[in-house]
Amino acid sequence: MERFFRSLKTEWIPDNGYANFSQASAAITNYITGYYSQLRPHQYNGGLTPNESERLFWENSKMALSKEFGLKVFATVGDDKKIQQLADSATLINYKKDDVEEKVKALTQDQGVDIILDIVGASYFNKNMNLLKKDGMLMIIGFMGGNLVNNFDITNMMVKRITITGSTMRGRNLEEKRVIAEQLKEKVWPALEKGHCKPIIYATYQLQEIAKAHECLDTGTHIGKVVIPM
Repeated sequence: MERFFRSLKTEWIPDNGYANFSQASAAITNYITGYYSQLRPHQYNGGLTPNESERLFWENSKMALSKEFGLKVFATVGDDKKIQQLADSATLINYKKDDVEEKVKALTQDQGVDIILDIVGASYFNKNMNLLKKDGMLMIIGFMGGNLVNNFDITNMMVKRITITGSTMRGRNLEEKRVIAEQLKEKVWPALEKGHCKPIIYATYQLQEIAKAHECLDTGTHIGKVVIPM
């Protein structure tokens, strides 16, 4: 992983792509995981076209990237202040105040969405299944809400022909990472060169301030990335 990101930074980052190291560091993580997890599966595996897709997922830079590719985006946040600051990138839902499943159904006239990128896992699994359209895809990239699903009825999955998949970068070999990076360079870097889709840097801490960085994250009020330069 370390060799992969080092070569990415030295070979592919455009000269005018970033204002500083912190922005570059956040973007590298954001766009490799965001591009591969959110765009590549349906483009190269016979899925839906981007302009016809609706996605339910989180995080501001991924929302901006999806908007850049013409997708209609729904995302969840836990603070109304974040809705105000991120409204240009997506239709945002405060999951602490609204039922996400009911809200998305209302916003889509009960049609649901085509693809869901989920970091929560078990606690949202059945809701996600209910929200997907026929031939939809649930892509799981985290399990903050648990890894064991209770009362999962496979009938819903079969009737709607839903695809369930997971994704992570850590288990991939160097060749797989190289292919992902080349696609990133071809399809995402032109947007960065135009000044689009830059990640939001909320705060930067030095390594010796790592405890303060965790305290910042624990508040849940940050918008964007908390970066530790190495």
